[in-house]
Amino acid sequence: MKIRRFPALGLLVLTPLAFATDVDKLRPVVASILEQHGIVGNAVLEWQAPAAVAPRGSGVGPAMASPGPYGPLPAPADGLAQASVAGVILGFAGEASAERAAANLPPPPEVLEALAAASPVPLQYVRPMSLGRYVFRFQAPLGKAEYAAVAAHLQELTLIATVDADVVVSSKKRPNDPYFLHQWSLLQTGEYSDKTGSSVVGVNAVGAWDLVYEYNSVTVAVVDTGLTYPLPVPASRVLPGFDFITDPARARDGDGWDSVPDDEGDYRGANECELDTDQANSSWHGAAMASIIAASGNDGSGIAGIDWRANVLPVRVLGKCGGEVSDVVDGMLWAAGYPVPGAPVNEHPARIINMSLGRSGEASCSSLYQTAFNTLRNQYDVIVVASAGNDSGDAALHQPSSCEGPVSVAAVDHRGERASYSNWSDEGYIDIAAPGGDRQRYGTDGYLVGVGDTGEKEPTGESVINWTGGTSAAAAHVSGALSLAIRIDPLQHTDLLLAVMLETAQPFGPGSECEREYPRCGVGILDIEALIQGALIFKDYAVVRDFYHAGLNHYFRSGNWDEVSLIVRGQFGAWQELDDRFLAWRAAS
Repeated sequence: MKIRRFPALGLLVLTPLAFATDVDKLRPVVASILEQHGIVGNAVLEWQAPAAVAPRGSGVGPAMASPGPYGPLPAPADGLAQASVAGVILGFAGEASAERAAANLPPPPEVLEALAAASPVPLQYVRPMSLGRYVFRFQAPLGKAEYAAVAAHLQELTLIATVDADVVVSSKKRPNDPYFLHQWSLLQTGEYSDKTGSSVVGVNAVGAWDLVYEYNSVTVAVVDTGLTYPLPVPASRVLPGFDFITDPARARDGDGWDSVPDDEGDYRGANECELDTDQANSSWHGAAMASIIAASGNDGSGIAGIDWRANVLPVRVLGKCGGEVSDVVDGMLWAAGYPVPGAPVNEHPARIINMSLGRSGEASCSSLYQTAFNTLRNQYDVIVVASAGNDSGDAALHQPSSCEGPVSVAAVDHRGERASYSNWSDEGYIDIAAPGGDRQRYGTDGYLVGVGDTGEKEPTGESVINWTGGTSAAAAHVSGALSLAIRIDPLQHTDLLLAVMLETAQPFGPGSECEREYPRCGVGILDIEALIQGALIFKDYAVVRDFYHAGLNHYFRSGNWDEVSLIVRGQFGAWQELDDRFLAWRAAS
């Protein structure tokens, strides 16, 4: 990719060379633009893994093949403990740093290097701010006395002009939901969690919520076990879904396909199922995933989801002993708006399809799955997010996450380490990692929470907050994050948003398995705040696509998906897409 710069206009223009809008081909361009805006490429002065927490007792049990509830959580304590000082705001001596701050650029590299060498504690650069100053974050919030000692040392450095505490205050977007105490995965990286007893590697959702408050909603399909009642998200945000389970015995509702995607329970007895021979209670898995993605936040009840405005489209494909691939594929395609024989027209097509499901042991992606993903990619601007599997094995052997098309998500624990159960890949079958917790290592202190039902077998109609986790939960975090990003710019090409997500991912900690064996766990750990910042920047850009109609001898070019979708679905005749795709401005600078 060649880049031409026009200094007089301050524009970065990409020459329209022939390149496909594959995410990997967009990433270098996206990285260049994000670096100019200070979103990526910022120096981390020093990184240390959060303090380890000793595993709680023994006999925790193996990692779940299909993460489900471990009984209701205890009632939450009143309030959250807040540490005093989250970070420090520095003004550097000389005009160069202040001028770079005004231009939304990081301090000069030599300043960052000198600060790293002189600081008594590790500091992570966050962003420039007004008044020519810069924000840095401690790995864990400091008490007042500890901060005072650090500040006194910094003030003695000749390269620093001003030192101010970045005090933790009450944010209007830090939700008041009582079980938010348990949701360490949504915290800012480096923030202290009472639940884990340490600082955590979170997805920085708290920092993202203020950025998306004014934007509208996105539809996310949850292709899973269906939903429980009461619903895990408000009824006003649950769209008419469908039950695609063909086998009545698997569905446990007395019939095959129907328009009622309720979760009837997936409990099983010992040796009843081919893949999972152990006895298990109902998981209420679909409700848990939907709640991680879209439960209402800051409403004083339950948990906080990632996207508080997302519409959920329930697509039931899993029941007792799992689900059949034919049902899964039909459900996935229907979720996007593709016509499926025997099913009604989907009046509410999803932009994101969450598939926290799969099967290991397959040597390659099946032709059926791959054809379905190709159809979604070529005809629908849809993102499919798939869990990479919980077998602690090679993700290349897990379907459908190993196929070309879906975003494959591995799981990390609260310290940013690969979860003990998470599949991995040394050959690029993992795209990104997100929190899934690790009960085997840390007990429930390191696990996640979701909405479920109190019933061990059949649904009781009584909602409860249950423990959950796994790569399923990790995938749900990514789906929620992408829902927020699409809210920023619904007409943006999803490949561009995926490139932004990958380029803004948090690096794995030095010495961690994911860093030593990179890219075993993907490019990094999901960072929702940086993703949203990047999506806001790229509102000024569009991926432009070129088409030619031989019969009309006419060319058509557009960067608007609403227009392009009509062409690629053949609604206006035999248009052929050309190779000339490029990134262009669509708004004044």
